[in-house]
Formats: sequence, C-alpha cells, structure tokens
Amino acid sequence: MKEYIESKQTVELIREIADRMRNPDKVRDAMLNPSNCNPSPLFVRPEWEELSTSAGYPGMLPLYSELDQLHPNEGWDETVHQYVLKIKEVIELNGLNQISLFDGSAGICFYIQLASRGSTRYQKLIKTLNQHLSKRVETTLLSTLRSNMKSMKTGPSFLFNLVYGISGIGIYLLKNQQTENFAYLLGEILDLLVLLTYPSVIDGKEVPGWCYLHPNQTIENFHYDLGIGYGISGVLAFLSIALQKGVFTKGQEAAIEKISHWLMERFSFNDGIVALNNRFDGEQVPELSPPKHNWCHGLIGVSRSLYLAGQALRNEKIKAFATKAYTDFLSGEGSELFPLSPNISFGTSGFLLTTQAMAKDTGSPFLKDKVSILKEHLLKSYQPEHLFGFRDVEPTKGGDHAEIDRAGFLYGSAGILLTLLNLETDARDWSSPLLIDA
Repeated sequence: MKEYIESKQTVELIREIADRMRNPDKVRDAMLNPSNCNPSPLFVRPEWEELSTSAGYPGMLPLYSELDQLHPNEGWDETVHQYVLKIKEVIELNGLNQISLFDGSAGICFYIQLASRGSTRYQKLIKTLNQHLSKRVETTLLSTLRSNMKSMKTGPSFLFNLVYGISGIGIYLLKNQQTENFAYLLGEILDLLVLLTYPSVIDGKEVPGWCYLHPNQTIENFHYDLGIGYGISGVLAFLSIALQKGVFTKGQEAAIEKISHWLMERFSFNDGIVALNNRFDGEQVPELSPPKHNWCHGLIGVSRSLYLAGQALRNEKIKAFATKAYTDFLSGEGSELFPLSPNISFGTSGFLLTTQAMAKDTGSPFLKDKVSILKEHLLKSYQPEHLFGFRDVEPTKGGDHAEIDRAGFLYGSAGILLTLLNLETDARDWSSPLLIDA
C-alpha cells in the first residue's frame, strides 16, 4: 500500500508541475528573465533557444504528448497544440537554420511526430519540415563528411555526434524510414559512420578515424570526448540500435566491434575505482574527466553504449564488461555519489534513466535497488516554491554553484518529469534520442 501511495503522489506531482508550464509565452519569459541566470558560468548552457529540443519549445512536446496519451481527456493535447503553434510561428518569422536532433529540424520533427496522436495531426507541417531536413542533410553534413574522408580526415565531432551530427539525425530517420528519401539518407549515414572507424595518421601516428585535432592542438595533448552526447559512444550506440532493428550496411558489425574494443581498452579498474582514460597516450587527466554519473559525457553513458553494442553483436563478453564497469562504479565510489543537478544531461535524471535501462536488461537486483535510491534522491530535489518544481544547478567560475529555473528537456523540468513518468509507465518512445534503449 505504501508503494501505491508513493506512486500516486509522484504522478500528482508530475501533473501539478506540468500544469505550471502549459503557457509557452510565460515559460519563455521566465527563461529569459535576466535574474534567472548563472552570473559566472563555468560552462555555457542556453537558458532558452526557441527551436532547440534541449532548451526550447520542441523539448516541451514529449512531456505533454506523454500526458495526453495517458490522460486523453484532460486537455493536454491543447497544450501540445499551443507549443506546436509557437514552433511554427518562430520558423515562419526567423526561418530554420539548424537540422540536428537537439538543436534543429530533426528534433522538431521527432517530437511533433510523437505528439501527432498516431499521425492524425500536424502532417502537413511535418511533411514540409521533412523535406527541409532531407535537403539540408545532404548539402551540409553528408557532403562535408564525404569530402573530408576523401582527403583522409573526418572533421570536428559535431559532424557525426549525437547532439549535432549525423548520429542524432539518424535516430529520426531510423524511426521514419517510410518517408521519401529517408531510407537512402539513413544508408548514407551508416556508410559514413563505418568509414569513420578506419584509422588515419596524424603527426606520423596512427589514430582512430574519429580523432580530429583543432588548431594549436598536438597529438601529445589530445584528449577524447568519449561520451554519448558529443563523443564516439553516441556513434556506437546508434550503430548498435540500428543493427538491432535490422538496419545495417556493409562493415557495420565490424565497426561496432572496433569501437567497442577501443573503448574497453580505455577503462581501468583499480582498488574499486573505475576510470576512463581520455588521453591519446592512454593516461587519465582528472581535470579533463567529466563526472562519471553524467549521461552526456560520463562513464555511465559509455558503459550503456557498450552494453547496447554487446546486445547488437550477441557478444556476452562485451555485455559482461559493460555490466561490470557500471556496477563496479555504483558499488564503489559511485555508491554515495549523486549529481548536484536533477536534469537529464548532467544530472540525476540521466543517471536514473540509464540505471533503469541497465537494471531492466541485466535483471540485477543491485541495479534495481539503485533505481529506487536514485528516484528518492531525485524527488528530494523537488521544492514546491520553485517556479517549475526543480532547479538546475550549475558550477560557476568561482567554484560555487548557481540554481536556475529551467523548463526544458535536457536541462530542465520537462525532462525531469518525463524521467519520473517513465518510472511509473515504462514509456520509452520519448527517450529514443538519448540512445539509452534499442
């Protein structure tokens, strides 16, 4: 009975906070209030970007579309409609320049489609956006990557990663292969990602194809972003998910295996400490190492990507390695380590979603217990007097932290509420862009 009451209270909390964010104009105004900012940010995160899935109108859609599916007679679809109208209004006023999953048309299309009540709404708008996406993918990202690879270089990771690049766009194409030209573009993306795993030579040294040096950087001081959001783990997860869904190209299995073994070699296990070595020379640089419980950059996202690779290849050794890395971290230094922020990208929500997926796939009682602990920790972040119930917590240059009201998907309350909702309903479509599940 106690569990039922706690579950009911969580659902009511979700509905109450979601009700506060029904008005798109009020949400935007709150985000852009000059007092609602980090006065000295260590890392720049957008307070509000109107067409961004991460921190804008599109990122509000999955929350209200999920609530509409669960409670179709409560008017949540009208809130969905208000956000779709704002997206359309901004595009008509300013145009649509970006095409990425988290910052452009791929993400907008993904979540409008999710909110379309089984493709019964917004189809004209989606068709127009799909045509825009189809043309721009070819003329910007794909053509650039092909040109780079002909000259034996790949270019910056934003061309191929999850957040900005072709791996993220590929997630939307994978979900909508029946759309004109999408199956072709998906095949081109898979081919290019396979080529990305071919070695290249920099400063006379053989390096992975995804290694790119910026100006004034040498191979000796180069460090990799290994994470799922901006690094090679996102590529691995996408290739693995596509393979599990029966979509593959020549060399894809070999590419998955190559990335997996390369990542596994960068783990170290010493006295209960699990580390990811992010330097070219194999050494770990602590000051360049993101928090390990961080979905976007950290060890948990890398481990989850490896587990998905093991599933795709039916490789029990890779799955066992990923499970060991995850559980060793959580039973060691991660046992009492919690993120400061409750959000998805860098905080407790992303940690919780990833742990829930690992617990479900492995059947581990230990990980199932951790899911309950992380949920309890996340709910402790709730403060009813906060504008959206939860606040993002950001580091400042001075070593302190700033608390900020955020409504959006990756950094704010929409994503946090979806995480809590996921625990109650096990709904998964909305989380596909996170590459946590096949």
